[in-house]
Amino acid sequence: MKLQQQVSRKTKNKVYNKWSITLPSELVRELGWKAGDDVETKLKEGKLLLSRKPTEGAKKVKEIKVKGTFSFFEKFMLVYYSLPMQERKMPIAVINKQAITWEMAHREIKQKTVLGKDIGKKLISLGII
Repeated sequence: MKLQQQVSRKTKNKVYNKWSITLPSELVRELGWKAGDDVETKLKEGKLLLSRKPTEGAKKVKEIKVKGTFSFFEKFMLVYYSLPMQERKMPIAVINKQAITWEMAHREIKQKTVLGKDIGKKLISLGII
């Protein structure tokens, strides 16, 4: 990725620039972002953090989710895609003495493995999804 600079507008005495970064399509898909999503920025320890702003639609999805209209897989994906990227690396459960991160859970559940089913049961019993 490269930081790009463009002239936004000019006045008599000043040039106003805007900056952009092109994100890889795979990353945008993995985040569950769509064109037109509002993005928040935060500066933390010299790093720029991007996250999607919660929308009214996201609040409605949570309300629907509580009503139980989504499958286990859909519930998991809604929770997973709402997490900040760094939080996905954190452990969420221990199964067979193995710490399971959100990323590992995502991979196992998506591939419909036996471990993925065990992770799903654990997340449901803990009330996480």
